[in-house]
Amino acid sequence: SVFFAQSKKIFGFSLPLKISPVTLFLSTWFDKAVLGKYIPLGKLSLYYIAFLFYNALLMFLKTFNTVLLPYLASISTSLDAEIKRKFQAIFRWIMHVSILCCIISFFAVKPVIVFLYGPAYLEAVLIFRFFLVLFFIRSFGNTLGMFSFNVFGMTYQLAFSGIVLTVLTVLLNILLVQLLGYRGAILGNLVAFLIYLVVYLFLMKPVTRLISPNAVIKVLSIIAVISGSYMALRYFEVRNEFILFPVLI
Repeated sequence: SVFFAQSKKIFGFSLPLKISPVTLFLSTWFDKAVLGKYIPLGKLSLYYIAFLFYNALLMFLKTFNTVLLPYLASISTSLDAEIKRKFQAIFRWIMHVSILCCIISFFAVKPVIVFLYGPAYLEAVLIFRFFLVLFFIRSFGNTLGMFSFNVFGMTYQLAFSGIVLTVLTVLLNILLVQLLGYRGAILGNLVAFLIYLVVYLFLMKPVTRLISPNAVIKVLSIIAVISGSYMALRYFEVRNEFILFPVLI
């Protein structure tokens, strides 16, 4: 009957979505659980404070999924030119917003943390700035996810890639946190998400063909410039991070 046919279709579409909250929970919180075992409570509190600010940026980024839903719903999957044009417009817009968020939060987080928690928590500023590289990469992945789900309805591929991300996050955090502390947690999350993106792009062929090589090169260049410049400042112990402002602009 029509009822059972529609029910089967709805169930088949929504089943993978029930897996996503579990994988999201594990990939988001597992690093804190491992850090709680291997680092002192004081260090864990610094990491958690930095994570709160990082998570606030992610929540802001995810509001675009809701705001742009009517716009995405109007896209016809039969019109390749329309999909590509709208993808490129949204991609540029979200990337520019993400860069602006990174620049503002990079400099604003220090006075905010000092005001809220005091100078003793300044190390949380360093941890948060490491998180910004991960935030920028996730903003790239968020754009791909919007089109994969809302335009192409690729729920099974999204669920599988989420499982891959969770397994990588768990394994890399177990391995790296013991060696590098909270830096190992950030590095583990970063490497896990980069591998996840590679798997994601391999599975999401309809979305992959929308991405121009120049866009990928620009994203990688921005990541290299931001992280490389900041690491250089830390290595040479330059205290005035505003030297980095022209590079970020």
